[in-house]
Amino acid sequence: MKHFILLICSLSSLFTQKSNIDQIFISTKINGVSVKLGLDKPLDSEFVTAWFDSKTNWFYITAYQANGNKRTLEQTKIIEPIEKIEIFKSKESIQIGMKLAKALETFEKYHIVEPAEINFNLRFPISDVILALEDERPTGKFRFKPKYYKLLETENLFYLSGSILMISNFIAKKDPTIGFSIIAATFIYNQILDR
Repeated sequence: MKHFILLICSLSSLFTQKSNIDQIFISTKINGVSVKLGLDKPLDSEFVTAWFDSKTNWFYITAYQANGNKRTLEQTKIIEPIEKIEIFKSKESIQIGMKLAKALETFEKYHIVEPAEINFNLRFPISDVILALEDERPTGKFRFKPKYYKLLETENLFYLSGSILMISNFIAKKDPTIGFSIIAATFIYNQILDR
């Protein structure tokens, strides 16, 4: 009987041990924000709740039977649109508050046991997403990110192809004048004729 009582006591202490939130990982997407809580051991999904205050744009996560280092968690690298992180601790729980620069439309919670994580996908209103997509939409016939447009301009393509021809012919011990001619003709056209 004595061993049975010890077994029950040890099992109950296992179930009442708190999970520790080690880190908060934040990543942004065009349609929202992803927040991942890294835990040292799994936490029952029912012990984690969240809500968004639309008047103040604060998103709150409360984890019961969980703990965490307030200073470490508040020093989490924040990324726009998150402006600030605040941690509130009590004996029973830890609460993570995140101030957002814009409103949320909805959010989902995903519970992962191995590795021990709780993930939240915060979603912006569809109207904001459409506006962001409009800003990113290319104006030319090519649908690449703006930083790639410079590479696709005709003059840069001629410079690039001329350089490749010149280098490859030089390496193959052939006459590199074709590549050099393309580069020279492009330069003359850009500097003199295209004014």
